[in-house]
Amino acid sequence: MARRSDILRDQSMSTTESLSGASARGGVYMLVRRLTANAIRLGAVAVLARRVERAEFGVVALAQLAVSLLTVFGTGGITTYIICDRDDDWRTRLSPAFWLNLALTLASCAIALAALPIVDAIYGEPHLIGALVVVLATYFLTQLRMVPEALLQRSLAFRWVAARDTVRDLFIAGLGVAMALTGFGVWSLVVPNLIAAPLDVAATAWRARFWPAPQLGRAHWRRIFTYTRNVIAEQLLSFIGNETDTAIVAKVMGATVVGGYNLAYQLANLIGKNVSSVLTLVSTPALAAAFERRGEIGPPYRKLMRVLSLLSTPLLIGMLVLADDLIALVYGPRWADTAPLLRVFIASTLVRSVTSPSGAVFNVVGRPEVSMQIALGFIALYVPLLIGLAHQPILVFAIGVAAARIAVGLISLYVSLDLVGESKLRVTAELARPLIAAGAMAAVVWPVLGGLARVGVPGAARMAIAGVVGAASYYVAIRAIAPRAYAEARGLVDELRARRRRRAEPLRAAHSGRSPRIQRTCHPHRSVRSATGRDPCAGRCPVAAARVYRRLGRRRGTR
Repeated sequence: MARRSDILRDQSMSTTESLSGASARGGVYMLVRRLTANAIRLGAVAVLARRVERAEFGVVALAQLAVSLLTVFGTGGITTYIICDRDDDWRTRLSPAFWLNLALTLASCAIALAALPIVDAIYGEPHLIGALVVVLATYFLTQLRMVPEALLQRSLAFRWVAARDTVRDLFIAGLGVAMALTGFGVWSLVVPNLIAAPLDVAATAWRARFWPAPQLGRAHWRRIFTYTRNVIAEQLLSFIGNETDTAIVAKVMGATVVGGYNLAYQLANLIGKNVSSVLTLVSTPALAAAFERRGEIGPPYRKLMRVLSLLSTPLLIGMLVLADDLIALVYGPRWADTAPLLRVFIASTLVRSVTSPSGAVFNVVGRPEVSMQIALGFIALYVPLLIGLAHQPILVFAIGVAAARIAVGLISLYVSLDLVGESKLRVTAELARPLIAAGAMAAVVWPVLGGLARVGVPGAARMAIAGVVGAASYYVAIRAIAPRAYAEARGLVDELRARRRRRAEPLRAAHSGRSPRIQRTCHPHRSVRSATGRDPCAGRCPVAAARVYRRLGRRRGTR
């Protein structure tokens, strides 16, 4: 018992010190996972776009749009509740949360099935009802993993989650490509997700060691739903802001147009969904800690935006310059008319990728209602604007969408700067420097790209050469125009390297002087017990202590 208490005490003492490191590592895992997932999906789409009709992409976009609305009401923020529930008896609410989530899911699926004739009457697209049923079944199965998924996130098991999602993406992409090559058409876009869903649920439940108790626990439902109703409202506003344009384009212009519109939007948001979202997620605890220590977060907030601008701006400007070749390479020549749409959406993503941390600032300073008020004002103007532009050419419609999103991004940014007491003019000047450097890069790359095209260099080779030239020109420009942002980014990289070295030093010291047998059994994390069944490190090794602590937790049925 003494040894067990020593292990638990050592683990408790190291918990606070390890949280920031675990968060940073989790951010790295999730960033690598998202980049890998998008590379896999782009590879699959490169095949699917050449084998599947544009209207069929539009049909799938409509089906996913309908299920996205169900997700808002079906999940009800159950995952968020489990992660944020920090009471001592939080485990007693896991099974009630599962049954409440299942009840909401069943109710939303029943409503969706009853509404299928209405959807068919509104859009009248072939295969829409069949695709919607398949996507709906996938949604139902995926909802079964919400509670175990929340347990994995709560325990910061980002590495396993990233590995699971990568394997799933490879399976879905491979099966989808195989089905498209054998002539399954629209079904190659939806059936692979349905087949992967039960495997995903089983793996997640196994890893989280979760199985719901037979008791429904209805006494806890009111408490859980009271918390999640605010999440539902926020998700509903986000859904309206993000998906209204797709619904209008599909209704007025048809599935063929919405197929190209949706693919251009997804490609333009690759950077925003990877670099910006991960950096914002990882930086939120740091902003909260700075606010708690000093009562203000202006300097770290400005630094975060400078780093975001430094990283995302050249990538997005590069995509804007290479839009024609990028569309031809990824989607094929028959999608060439979506290149102007891609450029328009990149312009809005350029602003939103830098202003995305403003929502975290509102939460950190204790003013989440400000974000809600901005969203409500945006929707009140945004929806009438889209209705007014519905019968305009698709490019004009896309310009209206991009302009509205740029405006709300800047409003969020400047309101957040007022809350933290920072100068709008100063921050704008700091964010404009990487943009100027990226503009100089584009001025160099564009003529090089045109010259390569005139001499007949293939598209993939042109993109590779332009990428090298662009990286070199941006490096020179950013060091001259924004030396401070460059120095901060360089310091961040050096800090991550130093942190990795410091994390390895205690492990090397803990294992120094031991026999090779103990080093083999403990350091590679394969086992913490010798042949006699005892802890070979006697509770002094942090690796063994953490491993034993996790095993003790598993025996109690928790993680």
